[in-house]
Amino acid sequence: MTNLVSLKKIAESKDQTAIGIKKVTDYMLDPRAISIKPGFNARDMGNMSPRTRQHVDNIKAAIRANEVMPPLDVRVEGDKIYVVEGHCRLVANHELIAEGMEIMLVHVRQFNGNDEDADFHVLNSANQLHLTRLEQGRKYKGRVSLGWTVAQIAERARVSPSYVEQNLMLANADSDVQRMLEHDVVSAKVAIAAIRKHGAKAGAYLQSIVDGTNGKVTPSKAAAPTFTPKLGARAADSIAGLFSNFKPSSLPLLRTAHPDEVIAVRAADLQALLAIHDAHLEKASRKSEKQKEAA
Repeated sequence: MTNLVSLKKIAESKDQTAIGIKKVTDYMLDPRAISIKPGFNARDMGNMSPRTRQHVDNIKAAIRANEVMPPLDVRVEGDKIYVVEGHCRLVANHELIAEGMEIMLVHVRQFNGNDEDADFHVLNSANQLHLTRLEQGRKYKGRVSLGWTVAQIAERARVSPSYVEQNLMLANADSDVQRMLEHDVVSAKVAIAAIRKHGAKAGAYLQSIVDGTNGKVTPSKAAAPTFTPKLGARAADSIAGLFSNFKPSSLPLLRTAHPDEVIAVRAADLQALLAIHDAHLEKASRKSEKQKEAA
């Protein structure tokens, strides 16, 4: 084999022993000529989440440092050129230009395909900030509005039908739940569980957990505190002791008593239960302090 001078020369070579190669066409385009198509992007680029804002700022820093960016995928529609994949990179370029940086051209590739192809190109792309589950759900929701089934979406997106259904739940959730997801204060798993259990009241339920939790609400933080096996055994023994001290004739009366009726109980029995209660609270408090220290 002859010396490899450049990929261009290898592609143009008629040598049958040359490396398998195919020449493709890329372009350099003024970023000001590229627009964001309304409703296409799953992210709100005009009101970015903290996660997206940080990603755009990181791209801007990379461009200032002259790092090479992957090309934008663009699609021509009539007299418009829209970005298909690379919204954050395009916004970063637009912002830098507005800040006075002289960016004349950016590297682009022409995307060939219909709206359906464009949607799943974004969902399956590895060259962008990965879509959150809420953002994926919004893309799925667009497909559902066009008559797609969950099974069809799952097959094209290369995920399970249950995963699509869960993300659709997030996309259809009330705005208060979505704001918590966008600001990364609750995990998707916690939000999905809350929606299933509390429906329209999921936002209020999640807010009550957020108010009492340090940092992001994850499944472990959202779980209700439980007795340790040792405390549980103590509680069972104390409850058994409490009712064993009732006179046998009193138990039927207790079962039918009015909820507001006052019934005399031995202080020792209540003290035993109170001690278990205090021990449980102390353990929960220690666990909370450890979580704060780790955060």
